[in-house]
Amino acid sequence: MRILLVEDEPKLARLLRTGLERADLEVDLATDGAQALERASTASYDCLVLDLNLPVLDGYAVSAALRQQRVHTPLIMLTARDAVEDRVRGLESGADDYLVKPVDLDELVARVRAQIRRAGRYTERNERDQRDVVDREGLLFDPVERTLEVDGRRVELSRTEFALLRYLVEREGRVCGRAELLAAIWGRGPDASASILEVYVGYLRTKLAAIGEPLSITTVRGLGYLAERRR
Repeated sequence: MRILLVEDEPKLARLLRTGLERADLEVDLATDGAQALERASTASYDCLVLDLNLPVLDGYAVSAALRQQRVHTPLIMLTARDAVEDRVRGLESGADDYLVKPVDLDELVARVRAQIRRAGRYTERNERDQRDVVDREGLLFDPVERTLEVDGRRVELSRTEFALLRYLVEREGRVCGRAELLAAIWGRGPDASASILEVYVGYLRTKLAAIGEPLSITTVRGLGYLAERRR
Protein backbone atom coordinates (compact mmCIF):
# COMPACT_ATOMS: atom_id res chain seq x y z
CA MET A 1 0.00 0.00 0.00
CA ARG A 2 1.38 3.35 -1.08
CA ILE A 3 0.97 6.47 1.04
CA LEU A 4 1.69 10.12 0.29
CA LEU A 5 2.82 11.87 3.47
CA VAL A 6 2.74 15.67 3.31
CA GLU A 7 4.66 17.31 6.16
CA ASP A 8 7.07 20.26 6.03
CA GLU A 9 8.66 19.88 9.47
CA PRO A 10 11.68 17.60 8.89
CA LYS A 11 11.86 15.95 12.32
CA LEU A 12 8.15 15.12 12.42
CA ALA A 13 8.21 13.97 8.80
CA ARG A 14 10.99 11.49 9.60
CA LEU A 15 9.10 10.22 12.66
CA LEU A 16 5.82 9.75 10.79
CA ARG A 17 7.50 8.17 7.80
CA THR A 18 9.39 5.70 9.98
CA GLY A 19 6.21 4.72 11.81
CA LEU A 20 4.29 4.16 8.58
CA GLU A 21 7.11 2.20 6.95
CA ARG A 22 7.46 -0.04 9.99
CA ALA A 23 3.82 -0.95 9.40
CA ASP A 24 4.81 -2.19 5.91
CA LEU A 25 3.43 0.87 4.13
CA GLU A 26 5.32 2.39 1.20
CA VAL A 27 5.70 6.13 1.85
CA ASP A 28 6.41 9.06 -0.50
CA LEU A 29 7.08 12.45 1.09
CA ALA A 30 6.01 15.91 -0.07
CA THR A 31 7.05 19.02 1.86
CA ASP A 32 4.72 21.71 0.53
CA GLY A 33 1.16 21.99 -0.72
CA ALA A 34 1.97 22.53 -4.38
CA GLN A 35 4.19 19.45 -4.48
CA ALA A 36 1.51 17.43 -2.72
CA LEU A 37 -1.16 18.54 -5.17
CA GLU A 38 0.98 17.65 -8.18
CA ARG A 39 1.93 14.22 -6.87
CA ALA A 40 -1.56 13.28 -5.69
CA SER A 41 -3.04 14.43 -9.01
CA THR A 42 -0.66 12.44 -11.20
CA ALA A 43 0.29 9.34 -9.19
CA SER A 44 -1.77 6.55 -7.64
CA TYR A 45 -1.88 6.43 -3.84
CA ASP A 46 -3.95 4.35 -1.43
CA CYS A 47 -4.11 7.14 1.16
CA LEU A 48 -2.93 10.72 1.70
CA VAL A 49 -1.72 11.94 5.10
CA LEU A 50 -1.81 15.72 4.86
CA ASP A 51 -0.53 18.36 7.26
CA LEU A 52 -2.69 21.47 7.47
CA ASN A 53 -0.10 24.24 7.83
CA LEU A 54 2.05 23.92 4.70
CA PRO A 55 4.13 26.26 2.54
CA VAL A 56 2.69 27.48 -0.79
CA LEU A 57 -0.75 25.86 -0.36
CA ASP A 58 -2.28 24.87 2.96
CA GLY A 59 -3.99 21.55 3.59
CA TYR A 60 -7.48 22.99 3.08
CA ALA A 61 -6.55 24.22 -0.40
CA VAL A 62 -4.85 20.95 -1.37
CA SER A 63 -7.80 18.87 -0.22
CA ALA A 64 -10.37 21.06 -1.97
CA ALA A 65 -8.36 21.12 -5.21
CA LEU A 66 -8.01 17.33 -5.28
CA ARG A 67 -11.74 16.83 -4.79
CA GLN A 68 -12.49 19.34 -7.55
CA GLN A 69 -10.23 17.28 -9.82
CA ARG A 70 -12.24 14.15 -8.92
CA VAL A 71 -9.31 12.64 -7.02
CA HIS A 72 -11.12 10.57 -4.39
CA THR A 73 -8.09 9.02 -2.65
CA PRO A 74 -8.77 8.70 1.10
CA LEU A 75 -7.30 11.73 2.87
CA ILE A 76 -6.38 12.10 6.54
CA MET A 77 -5.68 15.65 7.69
CA LEU A 78 -3.15 16.31 10.47
CA THR A 79 -3.19 19.55 12.45
CA ALA A 80 -2.63 21.07 15.86
CA ARG A 81 -6.00 22.81 15.56
CA ASP A 82 -8.64 20.96 17.57
CA ALA A 83 -11.63 23.34 17.49
CA VAL A 84 -14.88 21.97 16.07
CA GLU A 85 -14.96 24.64 13.36
CA ASP A 86 -11.49 23.58 12.20
CA ARG A 87 -12.54 19.92 12.04
CA VAL A 88 -15.66 20.87 10.10
CA ARG A 89 -13.67 22.99 7.65
CA GLY A 90 -11.20 20.16 7.12
CA LEU A 91 -13.90 17.58 6.51
CA GLU A 92 -15.87 19.90 4.26
CA SER A 93 -12.78 20.64 2.17
CA GLY A 94 -12.72 16.94 1.32
CA ALA A 95 -10.82 15.20 4.13
CA ASP A 96 -12.13 11.80 5.18
CA ASP A 97 -10.56 11.87 8.63
CA TYR A 98 -8.94 14.44 10.93
CA LEU A 99 -6.21 13.81 13.50
CA VAL A 100 -4.98 16.34 16.04
CA LYS A 101 -1.25 16.59 16.77
CA PRO A 102 0.65 15.23 18.60
CA VAL A 103 -0.23 12.06 16.71
CA ASP A 104 0.09 8.58 18.18
CA LEU A 105 1.81 6.47 15.52
CA ASP A 106 -0.24 3.36 16.23
CA GLU A 107 -3.46 5.34 15.86
CA LEU A 108 -2.25 6.94 12.64
CA VAL A 109 -1.44 3.55 11.14
CA ALA A 110 -4.84 2.22 12.24
CA ARG A 111 -6.63 5.21 10.71
CA VAL A 112 -4.72 4.83 7.43
CA ARG A 113 -5.58 1.14 7.18
CA ALA A 114 -9.23 1.83 8.06
CA GLN A 115 -9.51 4.45 5.31
CA ILE A 116 -7.91 2.10 2.77
CA ARG A 117 -10.31 -0.71 3.74
CA ARG A 118 -13.29 1.62 3.50
CA ALA A 119 -12.22 2.92 0.09
CA GLY A 120 -11.70 -0.63 -1.14
CA ARG A 121 -15.20 -1.65 -0.12
CA TYR A 122 -16.65 1.49 -1.71
CA THR A 123 -14.82 0.92 -5.00
CA GLU A 124 -15.70 -2.78 -5.11
CA ARG A 125 -19.36 -2.02 -4.43
CA ASN A 126 -19.46 0.66 -7.13
CA GLU A 127 -17.86 -1.62 -9.69
CA ARG A 128 -20.24 -4.43 -8.83
CA ASP A 129 -23.65 -2.84 -8.72
CA GLN A 130 -23.62 0.93 -8.29
CA ARG A 131 -22.15 2.26 -11.50
CA ASP A 132 -25.56 3.42 -12.73
CA VAL A 133 -27.37 6.51 -11.54
CA VAL A 134 -30.04 5.73 -8.94
CA ASP A 135 -33.43 7.28 -9.68
CA ARG A 136 -35.63 7.78 -6.64
CA GLU A 137 -38.79 9.27 -8.12
CA GLY A 138 -37.02 12.08 -9.94
CA LEU A 139 -34.07 12.45 -7.58
CA LEU A 140 -31.05 11.21 -9.55
CA PHE A 141 -28.15 10.06 -7.38
CA ASP A 142 -24.80 9.34 -9.04
CA PRO A 143 -22.72 7.33 -6.53
CA VAL A 144 -19.54 7.60 -8.61
CA GLU A 145 -19.57 11.36 -9.24
CA ARG A 146 -21.42 11.97 -5.94
CA THR A 147 -24.02 14.30 -7.42
CA LEU A 148 -27.75 14.88 -7.05
CA GLU A 149 -29.77 15.99 -10.07
CA VAL A 150 -33.39 17.14 -10.21
CA ASP A 151 -35.09 18.29 -13.45
CA GLY A 152 -31.74 19.01 -15.06
CA ARG A 153 -30.42 20.95 -12.08
CA ARG A 154 -27.34 19.32 -10.62
CA VAL A 155 -25.36 19.80 -7.42
CA GLU A 156 -22.09 18.20 -6.35
CA LEU A 157 -21.85 16.68 -2.88
CA SER A 158 -18.93 15.79 -0.67
CA ARG A 159 -18.49 12.16 0.36
CA THR A 160 -20.17 12.82 3.72
CA GLU A 161 -22.97 14.95 2.25
CA PHE A 162 -23.77 12.26 -0.30
CA ALA A 163 -23.86 9.50 2.30
CA LEU A 164 -26.03 11.53 4.68
CA LEU A 165 -28.51 12.67 2.03
CA ARG A 166 -28.78 9.19 0.53
CA TYR A 167 -29.45 7.73 3.98
CA LEU A 168 -32.19 10.28 4.72
CA VAL A 169 -33.86 9.93 1.31
CA GLU A 170 -33.91 6.14 1.55
CA ARG A 171 -35.86 6.62 4.80
CA GLU A 172 -38.05 9.43 3.51
CA GLY A 173 -41.01 10.13 5.76
CA ARG A 174 -39.37 8.57 8.83
CA VAL A 175 -37.60 10.45 11.59
CA CYS A 176 -33.94 9.41 11.74
CA GLY A 177 -32.48 9.82 15.20
CA ARG A 178 -29.22 11.68 15.72
CA ALA A 179 -27.48 8.66 17.20
CA GLU A 180 -28.66 6.54 14.26
CA LEU A 181 -27.31 9.03 11.72
CA LEU A 182 -23.99 9.46 13.51
CA ALA A 183 -23.47 5.71 13.70
CA ALA A 184 -24.44 5.19 10.04
CA ILE A 185 -22.35 8.01 8.55
CA TRP A 186 -19.49 8.64 10.97
CA GLY A 187 -19.30 5.37 12.87
CA ARG A 188 -17.73 5.68 16.30
CA GLY A 189 -14.90 8.00 15.25
CA PRO A 190 -13.91 11.19 17.06
CA ASP A 191 -15.81 13.36 14.58
CA ALA A 192 -19.16 11.77 15.40
CA SER A 193 -20.87 14.58 17.30
CA ALA A 194 -24.26 16.27 17.24
CA SER A 195 -22.62 19.56 16.23
CA ILE A 196 -20.97 17.98 13.17
CA LEU A 197 -24.29 16.41 12.14
CA GLU A 198 -26.05 19.75 12.46
CA VAL A 199 -23.40 21.42 10.31
CA TYR A 200 -23.77 18.84 7.53
CA VAL A 201 -27.55 19.06 7.59
CA GLY A 202 -27.07 22.80 7.10
CA TYR A 203 -24.79 22.17 4.11
CA LEU A 204 -27.40 19.87 2.56
CA ARG A 205 -30.21 22.37 3.05
CA THR A 206 -28.15 25.02 1.25
CA LYS A 207 -27.38 22.71 -1.68
CA LEU A 208 -30.98 21.53 -1.94
CA ALA A 209 -32.12 25.16 -2.04
CA ALA A 210 -29.71 25.75 -4.95
CA ILE A 211 -31.56 23.19 -7.10
CA GLY A 212 -35.09 24.23 -6.19
CA GLU A 213 -35.59 22.47 -2.84
CA PRO A 214 -36.91 19.13 -4.17
CA LEU A 215 -37.16 17.92 -0.58
CA SER A 216 -36.90 19.32 2.90
CA ILE A 217 -34.87 18.15 5.87
CA THR A 218 -36.86 19.06 8.96
CA THR A 219 -35.45 19.11 12.48
CA VAL A 220 -37.71 17.16 14.81
CA ARG A 221 -36.91 18.58 18.23
CA GLY A 222 -35.51 16.04 20.64
CA LEU A 223 -35.54 13.25 18.06
CA GLY A 224 -33.58 13.89 14.87
CA TYR A 225 -34.25 14.73 11.23
CA LEU A 226 -37.03 14.00 8.74
CA ALA A 227 -36.64 14.09 4.94
CA GLU A 228 -39.84 14.86 3.03
CA ARG A 229 -40.54 15.47 -0.65
CA ARG A 230 -41.73 18.95 -1.56
CA ARG A 231 -45.29 18.89 -2.90
